[in-house]
Amino acid sequence: MRVSTTRSPSACSRTSPPRRRDEADLTITLTRAQLLGLLGGAGTDGIEFDGDRDVLTTVLDLTDQPVAGFRIVRP
Repeated sequence: MRVSTTRSPSACSRTSPPRRRDEADLTITLTRAQLLGLLGGAGTDGIEFDGDRDVLTTVLDLTDQPVAGFRIVRP
């Protein structure tokens, strides 16, 4: 699996150059808000897919559900 992101002035993202020249199984084009909604279970409305959409199901199945009370920083 290969993941790449795009930088924008409002987001700090890291993009690594691909190690292989294989074609991606799925390319997803979406905004940050759409990504957060997707991870939160809001669905895929307005998101552009190119490739095998079953790959998204695999990735989401490997993603942990967020814990609402999890403290990132302790007071």
